[in-house]
Amino acid sequence: MAKRKTYAVSDLKDKATSFFDNNEGVTEVYATSDGYMFAHKNRASLHAQMNGLSVYTYTKTVSEPDTATETPEFLDGNVATIVNGIKSLTLTDATSFKSAEESGKNRKTVVKALADYIAKCPTAISIAAVTGAIVEGSKELVLTFTPDPASNDQVDTSVYFESSDEEKATVDEDGVVSFHETGEVTITATAYSGYKSGTVTFTIAAE
Repeated sequence: MAKRKTYAVSDLKDKATSFFDNNEGVTEVYATSDGYMFAHKNRASLHAQMNGLSVYTYTKTVSEPDTATETPEFLDGNVATIVNGIKSLTLTDATSFKSAEESGKNRKTVVKALADYIAKCPTAISIAAVTGAIVEGSKELVLTFTPDPASNDQVDTSVYFESSDEEKATVDEDGVVSFHETGEVTITATAYSGYKSGTVTFTIAAE
């Protein structure tokens, strides 16, 4: 594998400044030493771990000379901190960290906590598709989880929903979509455990 180009801290700081300028509302970003910017710390840590890189945390005050600090890897914390942080991991992160822990320090409490979390994470979510255009009103989404919760009661089916365009359609916490304007809109359901997502796209037509 070709060696990745790495950047000086001063160059990463410039990249972080540019990232903030182009992403209004973002107040913290995680940069890996190959120049990639991440909004999520776990994703930055995983990318760094896979490629042998360092991670730096930048805040909106990137103009200060001392804003770059190297972020410790997830498994470098104490057991209590690690266990408390597991609930924020993606399924991919959790699986990777479990393997790393087993081949490294192999702390039984950490391995068990990761295994328990992985067991309840859906590996896939799908939303039943709709044929034809929607005219008006509302529709309740039908979700399917893998593994099937009917045969595996460990699977956590709690999700949150998002609409790609709330002027066209909104979705409530129970997965009921209300249609407002014509056009296309995509609804996404994301699992709280593991953060796997499923999507469905609706075409809203005039009456």
